[in-house]
Amino acid sequence: EDDEDDDEEWLESLGVDERELRRIQSSHARKQQAAEMREDFSDNSLLLIDGVECQGLFSYLLNAKSAISTVGRLAGVPPTLLAPVAFPKATMQHLVPRSKK
Repeated sequence: EDDEDDDEEWLESLGVDERELRRIQSSHARKQQAAEMREDFSDNSLLLIDGVECQGLFSYLLNAKSAISTVGRLAGVPPTLLAPVAFPKATMQHLVPRSKK
C-alpha cells in the first residue's frame, strides 16, 4: 500500500491530474481482473473449498448478487456446490450426468 502511495505522489509530482490518475488506476484494475478471470466460464474453471470454509463460501455465494446470473438458461439459479458429504443447511440430491458435447 505504501508503494501505491509513493507511485501516486510521484505521478502527481510529474503533473498528472487526479482524474487521469483515477482513470489509470481503474484501467489497471480492469486489466488485472480480466487476467484473473481468463479461465472463468470455461471447462477449466474450478474452485475447491475444503473443510468448514464451505459454509462461508455458500453463504457468500447466496448473498453476492454477481454470483447469480440474470440472463440465460441459468437466470435466477443460485450457485451449486458439489460435496461428497452434507454440510449444514445443505440439501442432498443425486446427480444425473448429461452432456451435449
